[in-house]
Amino acid sequence: MYLAASPPLAPCLDVTSMFENWTRYRRVGDDLRLKNDEYERKIEGYVKAQSRSTEQMDAVHEELKVNAETIRKKSDEIEQLKRKMAKGAKDLEAIAEKKQVRHRSLSTGIY
Repeated sequence: MYLAASPPLAPCLDVTSMFENWTRYRRVGDDLRLKNDEYERKIEGYVKAQSRSTEQMDAVHEELKVNAETIRKKSDEIEQLKRKMAKGAKDLEAIAEKKQVRHRSLSTGIY
């Protein structure tokens, strides 16, 4: 009889409230685990996107290197052609000069 009339020994010993607290904490824990999993998936996605972006940048960088080398080669070829054209122009001028001298000498009769 003494036990029936006495209040519970401590609030934490109330089995119903302990079960409710456990259920609530379990739900909160499950929610936190789900959020954590979601964040981990997002982070993995960001990491994959970053690595793809890095790979793309590396590919573009390599392509730019190849293009720069091609441009250098073409520039060298253009310079060589310019030199050949300048030499050809000098040769043409020399030939024209010789023809003019020869033409003058033919017209004057002096060889």
